[in-house]
Amino acid sequence: MNRRVTWVGLAVGAALVVSLALSGTQGRGQAAGASRAALNATGPTRTPTPTRTPTSTRTPRPTAIPVVLSAAPISAAPGVRLRLSGSGFAAGETVQFFWDGALLPVAVTVDPGGVLPVVAYQDVPLAATAGTHHLSGLGNTSGRRAKTLIVVPRATLAVAPAAITSGQIVILSGSGFGARESVAFTLPGGVDLGGVTADDTGAFSGVAIVVPVGTRGGSRGLTAVGSATGRLAHVALVVTAATPTTALTATPTVPPTATTTPVGPMVAGGLYHLSGSLVDGGGGQLRHVEGILTLRVAATGSLAGSTLRLATGVTVAVSGSGGPGGLSLSLAVGDTPLTGQSSVVSANRISGLFSGPAGGPVGFWVATRVVGQQGTRYTFGARVTSGPNAGLSYDGPLELFADSYGGLLGYLTLPDGRLLRVDGQSVNGVVNMLVVVRPGTPLFALGTIGGALRGTIAGPLSGDLGSWTATL
Repeated sequence: MNRRVTWVGLAVGAALVVSLALSGTQGRGQAAGASRAALNATGPTRTPTPTRTPTSTRTPRPTAIPVVLSAAPISAAPGVRLRLSGSGFAAGETVQFFWDGALLPVAVTVDPGGVLPVVAYQDVPLAATAGTHHLSGLGNTSGRRAKTLIVVPRATLAVAPAAITSGQIVILSGSGFGARESVAFTLPGGVDLGGVTADDTGAFSGVAIVVPVGTRGGSRGLTAVGSATGRLAHVALVVTAATPTTALTATPTVPPTATTTPVGPMVAGGLYHLSGSLVDGGGGQLRHVEGILTLRVAATGSLAGSTLRLATGVTVAVSGSGGPGGLSLSLAVGDTPLTGQSSVVSANRISGLFSGPAGGPVGFWVATRVVGQQGTRYTFGARVTSGPNAGLSYDGPLELFADSYGGLLGYLTLPDGRLLRVDGQSVNGVVNMLVVVRPGTPLFALGTIGGALRGTIAGPLSGDLGSWTATL
């Protein structure tokens, strides 16, 4: 019997269909062989596509923004305000500042870019010592920190001239004191010479002070001390004790009609033309005092009843005492009390120094008896060589009146015809002159006698320095 059997054979990767016609026993054998053949049959093998191993990608780290802090100026005295700039802090955070690790009172908020605002500042602590210091800023949120260095200078003091005769004026300058603090000047023994207010940088210049007539001779240490910082500076000043001596010219001849009782170094009563120049203790504003002085000298030396009629028409009372070799005046010009001390007295002239309250005005004054006198004419020349007015000159004939005890009074005639008043003293061959250039701007001429008058000048503005000569 014949049968057709269909087998389905499966092989890896293919399907094999075998169709056989079987008959009897032979058919069974053939079917078995076919079955084995079908099981052993294989189809084509597919090679699997290799799987790509993923490559690992490293995420880049953001670049760190440097934190920067700077200050200007990099050298500053105590109390000086520093302008700060900085960047690299976290957006909008508050930055606190430290001076050598000590917290400062002013904190600043940065902008969204982490930058300090343009108005950021810190003041150098008043207690800061001379040397190099660390100023640092710390972000309160980010903890980011930056620092910069600030140099604090030491306090200094300079004097010109460095050698004088007692009773003369010297010019002081200094630096390294507290910004806008009061600075007092003293001599050994606590002798008060007044003071000045330092500027915004802790400096001052062109400060005129009078070394008292009674100062002992020798090398004297002049001291400046700051009231807020306590900073000290010293400078050596060589002082020669003043003694009456022959001045620039011989004793003026007194006209026969003039009365000069008593003759000699005794203050005589009568009418005098008083002229004086005052400079504020800070070396700034200049004031001129001029008028007719009526001296009434009692037998006891009292000046009670004396008056000064100012050029403005105002009459002020004058008190004090006079005697052999000296005169002491007390008066008030406006709201300023003044003391006029003089040990320079002749038959017709009295000259001396004005002083006000501590730190107040100082200056010269000369009282000339109202009688005809002639002065000595010089050819004067002064030139500013350094400072704001470098190149400025003052030239012309100078007429000076000088008594036998050193008082000076005169006028300088400039090429344009202007008259500049000159006040001063000459003691032991050393000359002090104050030339009134214009209101508020004095010119100090300091020098010596040696065939010609010559020396240094200070002014008319702070920082101006130069030289001068006056020849017969």
